[in-house]
Amino acid sequence: YWYAKKRCNNGNRKSFRLTEKLAFYLSSMTQMISHIAPDYEVVLKRGLIEIIAEARLKESEAIGNGNTEKADFHRATAISMEGVLTLTQRYSRECERLAKRASEKRSGELWEIAQALKCVPAKPAETLHEALLSINMMRVALNQENFCSGLSIGPLDKLLHPYCKADI
Repeated sequence: YWYAKKRCNNGNRKSFRLTEKLAFYLSSMTQMISHIAPDYEVVLKRGLIEIIAEARLKESEAIGNGNTEKADFHRATAISMEGVLTLTQRYSRECERLAKRASEKRSGELWEIAQALKCVPAKPAETLHEALLSINMMRVALNQENFCSGLSIGPLDKLLHPYCKADI
């Protein structure tokens, strides 16, 4: 980098600066939302169906108030969460497909995952297994939207304690 920068004494400094800005811009694109901890607890306790219903209600209220910006936000929230449900359904079907070909032990595990994904994250998690799958599906969806190495689970012990306690 520094070698190339020193060599730009022939009037191409402007070109080099533009390329440098483009390189820094593109290198930051893979890290769009970093260093955040999504509120997984809301998904675990309420489920996406309830969150979607609330977003649709708020969208309607915003439309009634003439606030198109808020309406657009709540519509986008609902659409995004519906996308997570679609993705989860695809994972469930894939687990069922793989279960048909897997060993007896693995087949049972895949079938259990497929059945759990028919419930969560659409509905509130009831077991530790469902809570883990719900968090995982939200993380998969967030990372598909935008790769983020700084995406934190947050206080996992606090999130999972009620489910672990209930399972025991």
